[in-house]
Amino acid sequence: MMAEKSVKTILIVGGGLAGVSVALEIASQNSAKIILIESQKSTGGNSAKAVSGINGCMTTAQERREIQGKLLYTYSELCVHFDTHCPGEERELEKSYPAKSQS
Repeated sequence: MMAEKSVKTILIVGGGLAGVSVALEIASQNSAKIILIESQKSTGGNSAKAVSGINGCMTTAQERREIQGKLLYTYSELCVHFDTHCPGEERELEKSYPAKSQS
């Protein structure tokens, strides 16, 4: 007698950028049944409303899929975005955003 192959069910709570990304990644790697629960009418979360772009580009996931990305902000543009004066010395918070969006 042949053993039945069981299909795992994975529950993802939240259909924001992270939840949808996880669902797509799991779907691409195995045949699990995925249930995505979202409290809003549509998925996307805050990222769907991000008029200034998504906070993340040139990630390793994009690189693996050969998706081209680019940094949305330079340091000086972030100073304007955060409404800071940007004296000669770079501020760590603004400086970290473009670099950390890649990880």
